[in-house]
Amino acid sequence: MFWYQATNVVNNICQKKSALIQSLFHTCWRKHRYIAQAACAWLPEASASFFKFIYYFYFQMSRKYKFHDQSKLYFISFTVVHWIDVFIRDEYKDELIRSWKYCMETKGLEIYGWCIMTSHAHMIIGTNATPLQDIVRDMKSFTSRKLKESIFSNPQESRKEWMTWMMEREGKKNSNNMDWQFWQQDNMPLVLESPDAFKKALNYIHSNPVLAGFVLKDEDWKYSSAGDFCGRKGMVELSYVD
Repeated sequence: MFWYQATNVVNNICQKKSALIQSLFHTCWRKHRYIAQAACAWLPEASASFFKFIYYFYFQMSRKYKFHDQSKLYFISFTVVHWIDVFIRDEYKDELIRSWKYCMETKGLEIYGWCIMTSHAHMIIGTNATPLQDIVRDMKSFTSRKLKESIFSNPQESRKEWMTWMMEREGKKNSNNMDWQFWQQDNMPLVLESPDAFKKALNYIHSNPVLAGFVLKDEDWKYSSAGDFCGRKGMVELSYVD
């Protein structure tokens, strides 16, 4: 049974079935680390770097999800509750970017890499002023309210009632909320201690749209910093590592 499970995991990752990857990483793999370890050993070299970063992030760093050192850079994720594909509409992605820009201008947020997918966003961030935990808290709170307003006021949003029901139900389960929860509770900040860790995190962020089958090249995804590293001007002003 072990080898059968491990083989299926590897085969599905190699075929880039992103929905399965998300499901496995966030559910059963936390309980079956031996499967992930086997997959790391069996993956082709081209996929190994990507997968080992994910394994390290999800399994090895589970007790270190805090902003301990404000001078460091962190890999961080924002995920919609139940992985709802809210960001299939550009206007919602634009709302998120406006919030980032506000935090850059007023709170000292530094963005070194980013990508917005349909149900989540990844970033590499730092700060030169406000503590990162405060920036992230305020950013999540503000965007939750603004995106709620955007969903309610969008006449083209055919999934309005369903999304509202899902997010209101999730909010009632969480004592930290009143009646609405847009983002999942955890952001799992991962400190990037070395240039190699930074490079792996950045490559992972930029590879998301390709692995999902949205584009053929990283830099072709509009809502990502990949283009900035290919000589194009992106939608967010980046900070760069010396």
